[in-house]
Amino acid sequence: MQEVDRLTKLFTQGKISRREFIVRATALGLSIPSVAALLSACAPGPPAATPTPLVKEITWPYDVYDFWVNQAKEFTKKTGIKVKYESVPFPQLHDKFLASFMAGGAEYDAVHVRDDWVGEFAPKGWLEPLDKWVTKEMKAENYPKAFDYLSYKGKIYGVPRYIWLWQFYYNKELLAAAGFKEPPTTWDDVRAMAKKLTKPPQYGWIATYGGFLSVNMFTVRLRAEGGEFMKDDAPTFNSPEGLKALEFMVDMIKDGSVDPSSFEMATTGPMTDIFIQGRVAMMISTPPTLTMAADPAKSKVIGKVDVALAPGSKLRSAGFSEQGGVGIPAASTKKEWGWEWAKFVCSREQQKKMAIGIGRIPTIPDLLKDPEVQAKYPAALMAAEQMKYPMGMAVTVPQQSEINTAVANEIVAALRLQKSPKEALADAEKATLKILGKK
Repeated sequence: MQEVDRLTKLFTQGKISRREFIVRATALGLSIPSVAALLSACAPGPPAATPTPLVKEITWPYDVYDFWVNQAKEFTKKTGIKVKYESVPFPQLHDKFLASFMAGGAEYDAVHVRDDWVGEFAPKGWLEPLDKWVTKEMKAENYPKAFDYLSYKGKIYGVPRYIWLWQFYYNKELLAAAGFKEPPTTWDDVRAMAKKLTKPPQYGWIATYGGFLSVNMFTVRLRAEGGEFMKDDAPTFNSPEGLKALEFMVDMIKDGSVDPSSFEMATTGPMTDIFIQGRVAMMISTPPTLTMAADPAKSKVIGKVDVALAPGSKLRSAGFSEQGGVGIPAASTKKEWGWEWAKFVCSREQQKKMAIGIGRIPTIPDLLKDPEVQAKYPAALMAAEQMKYPMGMAVTVPQQSEINTAVANEIVAALRLQKSPKEALADAEKATLKILGKK
């Protein structure tokens, strides 16, 4: 700790640069979020932008799909603005941006953003507000809350590009064999059906209970009861609705109808791998599910998987989603060109090409009715219906990473029957308030 204090003092006194501070702090074992917190506490915001250079080129870091690279080439052909495409695997994007922002870097002219990243980066002044550029027409053609999820304190920091929507998937054959003609419409239905469908090694239900994604599943249940995870930057999950939601999740564990491997599921991919082997009847997961279920090289459930509206309770339905969009770093010296890129890739034309090319769900509802889009993503119409109900990410404050981890630990403790749901929620609330500096 003394070494960290000494390092912080050197940085505050201007004796070492941001970049050197980051390198030395991480070498001491500090996590990127911890380094970010230290920098925010003792350092000024991003440097003033320098005059726009003459070379018409922007730098855009993103995932390595050929579709995205070809899209960049199409943008250059249309606008004359070159794109220096930096291929970065999606799981590495957040920390890549964080390190750049903390160092005051201006190397990126447009960045991928989502709900929680906006909530983390915008308060630190690292993203450019886009309200002066966003038009009424852009807002009108997207689904009603698309821009809300990419906003912070009333200002817009991202343009919607696609929605990573969690949906309810079920094995039609397994349900029919157990006498069920329709998928469940309420969570009580899910529990009853899961009990009947469970005949180990076959299970009625599987979920991501192996890490922070347990927060997502809890949020889905909480919203179905009419509750919400946070409001006005304060936790609201420790409520009667929250207790009912977590008790329900625990009861399904006690029923024995939840695949035990759920506690190993830290991401949705491995969970879907199990689902497409035909050993689980129902789950909530992400858009690649249908593609994976239709892959003859891996799937044993070809033609057997369908999508339904996420079950409800007090509300008819509720879900979870991540809003993917494009933002502009505040330190960029090429904001106007970055904006041209954002407009292009988030346009109606490009969203349709994206939906057809790689199956991403567009944020423009009309496109979900397009026959070509439906051919690529059969769940398009159900996605349009699901998007009418509460969704979005649960934690969108600057301390989102720490809060997700702390709450997930308590949820998993309850699911493993190590704590009562009431104790787990109380401890989760206490930890969240401490992280937020409210108690």
